[in-house]
Amino acid sequence: MQTITLNNVNYTTAQIATHYNNAQNNSVAVAQNTCNAVQIMHKGAVTTFANVVQVTRVTTSAQHKALTILKVSSVNVLLSSSALTYTNAVKNSASKQAVNNASNVQNFTASKASFTRTDIASIAHSNKTSALQLVYLAFSNVRSANKTYYICAQTLQVLCKNTVSQYLTASASKALLNPSTTIHNVTNNVTHSVHTRSVNMHNVLSITANKTTTSNLALTA
Repeated sequence: MQTITLNNVNYTTAQIATHYNNAQNNSVAVAQNTCNAVQIMHKGAVTTFANVVQVTRVTTSAQHKALTILKVSSVNVLLSSSALTYTNAVKNSASKQAVNNASNVQNFTASKASFTRTDIASIAHSNKTSALQLVYLAFSNVRSANKTYYICAQTLQVLCKNTVSQYLTASASKALLNPSTTIHNVTNNVTHSVHTRSVNMHNVLSITANKTTTSNLALTA
């Protein structure tokens, strides 16, 4: 059985697969545990730097839909209780991109999202499923920002990116092997490097901020 290491913690691939499956079956309790941790993190602070370890299922092509590949990633992020933080971060990033028009940057407004934020902007509900979601900002170069593993849930083997890419659509394979470091917002005609991510809270394995870690592993063992 193989082992992966994230933030100096060792996990067997079987643990990861079990966690993912049980988190889907116990999603409400796991999501609430994550939500409670995020609420505590925001007490007395609008923005908080955090590390998020998450386990999500990779969307494979129709030909390989029976295959379950799990993506396990550790990423350093910014959580904010204010939606304005996102807008300001984009404007700051976009102002450093020579291709942008200054007026477009100044007038930037956030596009409609796939989630609806609560009073705490980093906590949201999916517009499609109503599931609790964690919304965070990731900066800099996405090629090196994450420590990521891919695990086949059927064989419990760790897979490399090249192997995973063979099971994806052509466009998804290209994005995996050659990720873009910038985003172009067509509506505002602005290019920036602020990556907004939303992940179902029950897919969060652990979250660390202010030297405190909340893990969901015990809830899914």
